[in-house]
Amino acid sequence: MESNWLNHLDAIRPSVDLGMLVLIWLVQLIIYPGFAHMRAETFSPWHKSYMNRMGFIVAPLMLTQPLLIGLQIWLQPELLHLASAALVALAWLATALFSVPAHHHLQKCGYDAAMIQRLVTTNWIRTFAWTGVCLLGLWA
Repeated sequence: MESNWLNHLDAIRPSVDLGMLVLIWLVQLIIYPGFAHMRAETFSPWHKSYMNRMGFIVAPLMLTQPLLIGLQIWLQPELLHLASAALVALAWLATALFSVPAHHHLQKCGYDAAMIQRLVTTNWIRTFAWTGVCLLGLWA
């Protein structure tokens, strides 16, 4: 039974990891830098819409990934799975400490070039963490 679960996890996790990888690189290279090119007067309504829509994509991936990694650790504790868990924890920590407060600021105050730059800069933590998770998941 345990082997069957592992086979399913080994088949599903790379898809979720790859989804996070593609998403975070799109955010890092296109979406967040694109914020800086928006008109200040239309930024707040657009940002609110962006946050609502992005949640439908981000939330399932961000919630599923640690669940899958946690199951892998429980069923087959290996260093690669533990390293993936540590990188996901780092990405979540960066999300909580940097990304969420920056988005709240942008939503409350509107266009702020310095905050947008801070969002881009601090998002590299998440970008590298989720890239590492994907690579470890494929290697495992």
